[in-house]
Amino acid sequence: MILPDFIIIGAMKCGTTSIFKNLAQHSQIYGHPAKEINFFSEKYHLGMEWYSAKFKEGFVNGESSPNYTKRDEYVDTAKLIHECNPKMKLIYVVRDPIKRMISHLHHDLYRDRLKISQISSALEEDNKYVNTSKYAYQIEPYLKYFSLENILFLQFEDYLENPQLVMNKICSFLSISAYDFTIGKFNTTEKKYWIKNFDQIKRLQRPTLRKVYHLLFYFINRKIKRPALDDQTYRSVKDRLVKDMEEFEKISGIGFKL
Repeated sequence: MILPDFIIIGAMKCGTTSIFKNLAQHSQIYGHPAKEINFFSEKYHLGMEWYSAKFKEGFVNGESSPNYTKRDEYVDTAKLIHECNPKMKLIYVVRDPIKRMISHLHHDLYRDRLKISQISSALEEDNKYVNTSKYAYQIEPYLKYFSLENILFLQFEDYLENPQLVMNKICSFLSISAYDFTIGKFNTTEKKYWIKNFDQIKRLQRPTLRKVYHLLFYFINRKIKRPALDDQTYRSVKDRLVKDMEEFEKISGIGFKL
């Protein structure tokens, strides 16, 4: 049975798509085209053989599913990954936690999961937007099962500044040769368009109908401005993140100044 050697576990909206797709250029790497397999979060019931079929013999195999660092929604992910491969190498990409949160909100606005008028109220309590940006909180379950030697912490801002350097840092972590990557940008905001009732349509059992529906909104091509937080909301969110940021810096060496 072929199982992955590494997983990019998140965080959501931190460049994981671009990093994974660029990494897949490497001749020693095989990354399944679907990228977000979500086996340990949503599809574990399909079985290990189903998962194994996503990989190829003779390669360093990997996947990237940012849902793996959404511990409130998927409570057993770290445990299940460890049971799959106790020596799994984990890559956790983070960015300025409030910028990540705003990008997360923008993502859900495009998918018709909330309205722009609901932004402030959506951040009044610790929920998926706030907690996904609590990086120490999200990595905590993994530290119960994996040593820090098995976890590579990366900062998205470093990737933007010098992508080749970061990509080859990943190569070193995976014990493969350095590589001259052709850096591409994927899953950018410029390519996004608003889709009404996104989640309801996603559940339709007829793929052709889903494609036609998405094509309609592709041609409408409605763009949504990136949301901004008012001063009160910003201060409230920042206050709730401070303690976690301090703890994460102790764990990873990555600090943020908000």
